[in-house]
Amino acid sequence: MLTIIFSFFFACSGFRPNLYNTTCQDEDLALKCDSFCYTDFLTCKDDCEDSSCERNCLADYTECYEQCPCFRKCPNGCDDCPNSICSCKNPELNNPFYQQCINEAMYNAKHCVKNCTASPSCYNKCFNSFDLESEMCPCNSRCPRGCPCDDGYNCQGFYMLLSQYSTKNTYILSADGHFKENRYFSTPHANFLNYAGHAILNGEVFLFGGSQNRYKIGKISGCELIDTGKRLINSFGTDYGATVTIPEVKDEVVICAGASSADKCEGFDGETSFSLSNLMVKHEFACMATYQTQAVIVAGGNTNTVELLAVTGWQNEPVFPGGTVKRLSCVSVGDGLITTGGYTEETSSHLKNVYLFRDERWTVAGQLQNNFNYHSMLFHENYFIAFGGNDFYAVERAEWNGEAVVSSETFFTHEGSQHRPIIFETTPDTCKEFCSEDYCYIM
Repeated sequence: MLTIIFSFFFACSGFRPNLYNTTCQDEDLALKCDSFCYTDFLTCKDDCEDSSCERNCLADYTECYEQCPCFRKCPNGCDDCPNSICSCKNPELNNPFYQQCINEAMYNAKHCVKNCTASPSCYNKCFNSFDLESEMCPCNSRCPRGCPCDDGYNCQGFYMLLSQYSTKNTYILSADGHFKENRYFSTPHANFLNYAGHAILNGEVFLFGGSQNRYKIGKISGCELIDTGKRLINSFGTDYGATVTIPEVKDEVVICAGASSADKCEGFDGETSFSLSNLMVKHEFACMATYQTQAVIVAGGNTNTVELLAVTGWQNEPVFPGGTVKRLSCVSVGDGLITTGGYTEETSSHLKNVYLFRDERWTVAGQLQNNFNYHSMLFHENYFIAFGGNDFYAVERAEWNGEAVVSSETFFTHEGSQHRPIIFETTPDTCKEFCSEDYCYIM
């Protein structure tokens, strides 16, 4: 108690803590970090009306500065320190959001200058706009702590999409849809990705089956698609089957074959494939996601059943309300899962409803603007994005409030088919300057 009182007295008197490591190489960032924490403390204290509130402010300040580089929780400076200010150490080299922000500001300035007539005042206006935009970049004056920015650059997610059919349709996309750039990945075979499934396992993107080799297991290594030499037990392709990653003591991918082995499933832990229990019914053209950390397979062209993989094998869950739907897509949303798209022969129609499965029951949670078929989805906190597949090529973002779709926006349409496109989160500079023998992309 005395320690708190004395610490509070010193804080009110302008006392500032000493560095935990006085020989720390990141002292400048450490002091800057502490100054931000101290400013927050003073703001907090000024809003207080009693000593209890002030003590809480001091506790928050202590917790804040101890997480700064060179202080107690990061004694080695920015080495292995998660504090966001460490992204401001050589941001031109190590901070992809800073680099992306500067590149966007430069692009806008260049475009502005090109549209000027021979007018110095116009050029100066462009340069001034660049100054204002660059101030909003992470680590600059409007975002001095690095991402996330309170009043600056939108440190949003970036997503890679790989087309199974054409490297020209492979691109990186910002979460708000405003930034889209082509990317290239080298491949050992022209059809390496055709009908191949994918899953993220332990931070790596693995590729399964496909028309080139229905048993292959590949992965993405840097900017290359490689064959690992490992093989599936069952023939697989996304034209019939589905995959999902489930968290276990050791994470694993569940792969359900569809096609002629529509009741067959297997697991893959990054090294070995192993057989799993057979499904209770065949699920062709189905989708998979996780529900309460367990694999779930939803509907298909010949069934509306839903099955969950328990320790004892697959077990029935409430049937899918959309009917016998094929080519739909699923994604996990916290403590539930949602489905979008698909086609039902019962009414000869495509579904626009978004269905939510939570607390062991299905509800309609809104609609999308576009039809989707053989598409892929990803979810991120308060939105999800559907990337068009066959027949319908739209990319649509839906805002999600935890219960339902609030609104949605169509970003654009693909240039042709994207059968179950391979999508994963990445940084904006991924494969930005990668070249191969027959293709090179440099901004």
